Amino acid sequence: AGTNNVNGPLMLENTTSTYTHTTGISVINVAGDFNNNGVYTTGTGAATINIAGNWYNNLTFTTSSTNTVTFNGTGSQTISGSVSSKFNNLTINNNAGVNISNDQTVNSTLTLTSGNLTIGSNNLILGSNASAVAGGPFSAAKMIVADGSGEVRKNFTANGSYAFPIGDNTGTAEYSPITLNFTAGTYGAGAYTGVKVTNAKHPNNASTTDFLKRYWTVSNSGITSPSFNVTATYLPTDINGTVG
Repeated sequence: AGTNNVNGPLMLENTTSTYTHTTGISVINVAGDFNNNGVYTTGTGAATINIAGNWYNNLTFTTSSTNTVTFNGTGSQTISGSVSSKFNNLTINNNAGVNISNDQTVNSTLTLTSGNLTIGSNNLILGSNASAVAGGPFSAAKMIVADGSGEVRKNFTANGSYAFPIGDNTGTAEYSPITLNFTAGTYGAGAYTGVKVTNAKHPNNASTTDFLKRYWTVSNSGITSPSFNVTATYLPTDINGTVG
């Protein structure tokens, strides 16, 4: 095991080169931004890459099944670039939060240690092998903020249950998770379900007195005749009028 410290940004600029880690390096600490313009693949060497700055991926970034990328800055961080990254394990450990500015994929485990992961108008794709989001219990200070046009998309290959620790940050951060339990359906290649939440009364709700000021949107792609149970959690402040 060994540690490499980069006391500033890490810049990989040669677009025709493939960058890999050497065996024996278990941790890489990057004090600044990570900027990849090459073909970046992690071998069996580096187990953890800690990023204190922002993330820019402009060509290819893939990690092996043993690798984790951790965002642990002290100010708000951004995952962006002209090309989506494919993380194996992704950890958010930053009280100031992390934002994605294009679609991103997590193939195995997403861990929310501290801070929110905000997706905005982008999609966060959780692969078919992605386990339940780790790091709970979740709260308004530790969740996926999915209140824009982007979705948290989970790939499915068979029936099963998945809990989405989502919420909104529309004015006030509020945690309002949703769980989908698929009991039937035929799953094609790349099948997924996407979820997001809106902190407002549903536009089809005509009631002027008794309603919830929150609704969830669920979409399916590549799933034929899906059947699933939904459990969604609203907040007391979402209630207008009488629940009964």
